[in-house]
Amino acid sequence: AFRNAKNLVSINLYTNKVKKLDSNLFKDCKSISNVSFNNNFITELEEDMFDESLFPKIKSLKLNHNLIGKMSHMAFKSLENLASLDLSYNFINNIPDNIFDRLTSLDSLNLMGNCIKSLGQSLFANLSNLSSLNLSENLIDELKPKQFVGLSTLTELLLNNNCLRALSGGCFEGLHQIKEINLEYNFISVLEGPNLFECCKALESIDLQNNKLVRVDPNVFAG
Repeated sequence: AFRNAKNLVSINLYTNKVKKLDSNLFKDCKSISNVSFNNNFITELEEDMFDESLFPKIKSLKLNHNLIGKMSHMAFKSLENLASLDLSYNFINNIPDNIFDRLTSLDSLNLMGNCIKSLGQSLFANLSNLSSLNLSENLIDELKPKQFVGLSTLTELLLNNNCLRALSGGCFEGLHQIKEINLEYNFISVLEGPNLFECCKALESIDLQNNKLVRVDPNVFAG
């Protein structure tokens, strides 16, 4: 379909009825940097769907508002130059632990509005350039200790509208540059210290409105 389109840098297939991505569609489009498949009917992200030989320069990939429920752990393995990935408003409930390992240039990751209940311990470990992580509007009920270790450049963490009831000690460890944490509309009843946010030296804003708070440890913000 796009044969010989060697100068094509952006493709937008927003709001169509695409069910499956055929990588051969873009085999001659080596200059593409922005790809938008949002608001379609894609259900699965298969291995090597975004092969490096097909998308060597891709920077932005939008797959939001599809029907994605299954993702191969190798789906993004070749996208080392990707800066922005939007997977919001799909039906993702299980994220393979190493699916993001090769995305070392990623700056923004949006997983908002899915069915995610738990996060793997090392899911974000290799995203050393990430500045924004959106996990809002999911079913997350627990943050493990060192859940975000590796995200040393993260400045924005959105966890609003989930099912969190407590925050375990050390769950924000490693977030040395974090400026904003949004925890509104969860079910958190107690903030226990000491030093829950100790490592968050750059923290400027934390939103805890519309939770179930009855007690806040006086040392929770110590450090």
